[in-house]
Amino acid sequence: NSWIGRPWHTEEYLHPSAWTMSRGLHFIEQHDKETPFFLHLSFARPHSPYVPPQSYFDMYNNQDTPQPYIGDWAAMHDNADDASDVNAWRGKLSDSRIHRGRAGYYGEISFIDMQVGRLKNWLERHQPETLRNTWIIFTSDHGDMVGDHNLWRKTYAYEGSARIPMIVCPPDTQQTDVSEHIVDGVTELRDIMPTILDAAGIDIPPTVTGRSLLPLMKGSTQDWRRYIHGEHCWCYSSEQEMQYVTDGHRKFIWLPRLGVEQFFDLDRDPGECKNLIDDPARAREVSTWKGFLISELESRDCG
Repeated sequence: NSWIGRPWHTEEYLHPSAWTMSRGLHFIEQHDKETPFFLHLSFARPHSPYVPPQSYFDMYNNQDTPQPYIGDWAAMHDNADDASDVNAWRGKLSDSRIHRGRAGYYGEISFIDMQVGRLKNWLERHQPETLRNTWIIFTSDHGDMVGDHNLWRKTYAYEGSARIPMIVCPPDTQQTDVSEHIVDGVTELRDIMPTILDAAGIDIPPTVTGRSLLPLMKGSTQDWRRYIHGEHCWCYSSEQEMQYVTDGHRKFIWLPRLGVEQFFDLDRDPGECKNLIDDPARAREVSTWKGFLISELESRDCG
């Protein structure tokens, strides 16, 4: 879990991202073309340590990378001594170390982009009919703070860790059914399975709590969820146990071990640099969002 960024140490085709796609292409090549299939390609990267192939590392290391967001509340994470451990979850690192970590992280993402392109190019060349009849969904389980607020890795309520891509690409045969190309609805990983079942014309079990995204893609937002609730018990430190609610525009965070509450206007402050929890002008909003979290937790009787 090191924050060190450096090039992958051996041949590019042996990188986990390349190997994963090679296995996926082998599966499709060997598969009976008359039988429907579900292929789950789980890339182990981008993940610390940040080790893309050399050219993908150089792509970002040889130019400027964005400075990390540092919030007006983040001083509790800026102890340089904490960062002396290469596996540190927090701590103030030098600009050069942050840059190399980010170059490695961005390079790993770009290398995955290339692998997805490799899949589409292979299908276009060898199995165009399969491509025209296949849905592709691209998402992730989490992100990485890569130095934002002097934090590294995952398990946080903040955008770098908690906000993930959700790209749904219909096959050519159904592109005309999609009216919305950028959807503002609040989505979660639990929506993927019912979306796939819906696309395949299979009934969604009534026990499923996620919802198909196809109505959203067709412009219907009827009765859609207003927010999502996220939580994590402590992992690196008890301080970081957290609960949060967000709709992608506002976010309320509670750190119960510290007794800390945070409220962010993500439209104006996507980096979560200004904690508005004590802003009198936001008191009504804060009360509303705190109420959402209370409604999620009150039935648990967990304090």
